[in-house]
Amino acid sequence: MTFNSVRYTALTIAALSFYLGLAICNFGTAQTEVSASKWFENKQGKVRLISATRGIGNGKNIQLGLQFKLKDNWKIYWRTPGDAGYPPQLDWKNSSNLKQTLFTWPAPTRFQVLGFQTIGYKKEVVFPIVATVNNPERSVQLRLALNYLTCDDICIPIKTNLALNLPSDNGTPTEYLDLIRDFASRVPHEGSNDSLKILQVETAGEFKTIDKNVRKGFIRLVIESALPLINPDVFVEGPELAIFSLPQIKLGDDGKKAVMAIPVSEEGGTKIEHTSLRFTITDGQRSITENHLVSTGSPISQPSSHVQISLPFILGLALIGGIILNLMPCVLPVLSIKILSLVAHSGATSTTIRMSFLASSLGILFSFLVIATGLIILKLTGSAVGWGIQFQEPWFIVSL
Repeated sequence: MTFNSVRYTALTIAALSFYLGLAICNFGTAQTEVSASKWFENKQGKVRLISATRGIGNGKNIQLGLQFKLKDNWKIYWRTPGDAGYPPQLDWKNSSNLKQTLFTWPAPTRFQVLGFQTIGYKKEVVFPIVATVNNPERSVQLRLALNYLTCDDICIPIKTNLALNLPSDNGTPTEYLDLIRDFASRVPHEGSNDSLKILQVETAGEFKTIDKNVRKGFIRLVIESALPLINPDVFVEGPELAIFSLPQIKLGDDGKKAVMAIPVSEEGGTKIEHTSLRFTITDGQRSITENHLVSTGSPISQPSSHVQISLPFILGLALIGGIILNLMPCVLPVLSIKILSLVAHSGATSTTIRMSFLASSLGILFSFLVIATGLIILKLTGSAVGWGIQFQEPWFIVSL
């Protein structure tokens, strides 16, 4: 075999290898595009629709996932978002050959910012979706109109449209199958089980009226675990005008039992007692969700011993606070007036000086008593007021 023929054969093999590799790469890319929509990207993160199979296959159900990847500190919300936010909203009405969808929620995380409690997800989350088609012998065209809120220091509402077409056959798994299954395993189990169960749900004494049409109290929730509890939490869903705050959790000696005191605020005609609420319990990777009727319970026991604070100690703290107050920037300009007042009394008798200081002290006490009396009268009329709230009133700021 001549050198030219060998060279020609080598070039032919190299060319065939190149085009074969290119075809394989293109095939892989095409398959990825078939089983996932395009990413919708922005500065806060990205979202897309993914499928566990390349087509509908033999049955009528398709396992899908709505995949979010969020930038650092950005979050989206659970179905009950807490004190602020709203959950993702999905509209499938423009889809073809789609009968219905079942959207499920992985167990969420609680976030606390400036006293506000929000519930949701950070970094990455996949919401498992079961889509049912009308006719498995026809392809399905999925058209999702998505509306969601993402928050960091600010909140940004986002709307987009995602599209995914799946053929009627080819039910082979895709690369997204394990990812969807992973997040599907994080969806709380329905009802108590041997691993985690709810033993008791009751009110912890009577609810107290705090303001007009506002009552506050506690729900006592007792849970039991087959394994020692790591970091238990509870998320409560109920009537719209019932607000549930961060629970106070007390673990048993063996760590397998916990008593949760959940602060509740009722507004309007809402009543928690003898109402069915939905509780989602999380502890590490374990979670359950269950409806429970709230029964009537005894008040939360208060500790028998408490620290006694003497009057001299309180007066000492008040004196220290008064001295510190004189060093505040807003008070410094007044110091010159105080010094001039002292200089003006330099030639006065001791009795005159004492009476002057006594008059100043009584004037301060009288002024604050007038302010306190006015606030008490306003509160008795049902107004929600407190010291400092006047600085939110523009006319008060203008008058200053």
